[in-house]
Amino acid sequence: MKRSTQTLVLGSLVVLALATATQASAKSGREKLKAAAAATAASPAATGALSQSEIAAGLKEALASGASRALNTLGRNDGFWGSNYCIPLPSGLARYETLARQFGQGERVDAFHLSLNRAAEQAVPVAAELLGDSIRAMSLTDAQAILTGGDDAATQYFRRQVFGG
Repeated sequence: MKRSTQTLVLGSLVVLALATATQASAKSGREKLKAAAAATAASPAATGALSQSEIAAGLKEALASGASRALNTLGRNDGFWGSNYCIPLPSGLARYETLARQFGQGERVDAFHLSLNRAAEQAVPVAAELLGDSIRAMSLTDAQAILTGGDDAATQYFRRQVFGG
């Protein structure tokens, strides 16, 4: 695989990790926006009621803020490796990992695992660009779907934006 393709693939995987982290960071903001949207729908003439575009703008801001925090956390040394977001070895390698450790090659397995996480940390800038583009491209319909969707609605939105379909 060419280096630029590898970077794009890894960057896309990092986007999914960041989207998950962003989803968690934005969840409380999303809940507040849902409450505001419900109040607006129940009584649009109510004082202080927010328009749909204001709610969408608030959601975009919450996602951007969550993404920024996630990028600052994950895009540094030990951002993945030394955190709850540590990328595990692929499940298809489990049998080989066990064999390698039995034959005294545990250090090589650990070095590979570390390199996988370091590569993800280095791919964060690519992911930041993809997340930013996705947030800027968000339509009012997309924002409403995130607000009314399940807990992973923002993650699913980012997945569609990055991977298509």
